[in-house]
Amino acid sequence: LPDWHYDCVKEYSNPAKHEHHLIYVNVGGTLFLDGPHILKASDGDVWEYGRELHASPMMKNDCKRVLIRVTETDSVGG
Repeated sequence: LPDWHYDCVKEYSNPAKHEHHLIYVNVGGTLFLDGPHILKASDGDVWEYGRELHASPMMKNDCKRVLIRVTETDSVGG
């Protein structure tokens, strides 16, 4: 899936311990793939997730998007 990705690893099957993330986005949210459904983290919310496919939504207007992610992991690189 173009633009969909995991943080910290390239593939879900990476043997490293799964990561723990907190993410904040001021505009546009973040999209998460949950089986056949796409969930959207709302603007201004702090969203907690692990090794999940996610992507930035397509922005329709110019804006200043701020994304802050804090990650706990035991792997470096992917």
